[in-house]
Amino acid sequence: MRRIHVALGDSFTAGPLIPDPVGPPFGCLRSGRNWVRLLAAAHRAVLRDASCSGATVAKLSRRQPVADGANPAQLGRLDAGTTLVTLQIGGNDLGFGAVVLRCLALLPVGSPCRNRYAPDGTDRLAARVDALAPRIGAAIEVIRRRAPAARIALVG
Repeated sequence: MRRIHVALGDSFTAGPLIPDPVGPPFGCLRSGRNWVRLLAAAHRAVLRDASCSGATVAKLSRRQPVADGANPAQLGRLDAGTTLVTLQIGGNDLGFGAVVLRCLALLPVGSPCRNRYAPDGTDRLAARVDALAPRIGAAIEVIRRRAPAARIALVG
């Protein structure tokens, strides 16, 4: 049986700054040695790497403009022959980059992240994750419809 792995996701999947960028589009900053390529090679699977840096859950279903063109809708890479789907998405929806910058401290003293996102004991980051869950669930339903025989692995 021919194994077809479709990789969906953002920069954590695409692997920007890992050597040997591949395209098109090169604006997705997809690496020729990202973890999904290593996994597919280890399992002798045909890989359709649809990942793109900057992707959000909404961009899974529509084209994503990048510096040198556009990445086609990631969900468009799925079909009935797909045997494995890996989905690693949500960091851009949660503002991961800004969170990291706000949580960094020049001195390893204090609790800048807790002070910013849970000053009153209510975890605002956890609330963002909870709010994102239904959108990820909806994306999984689309994956199931387009690739009914595929195993779906959520990666975080």
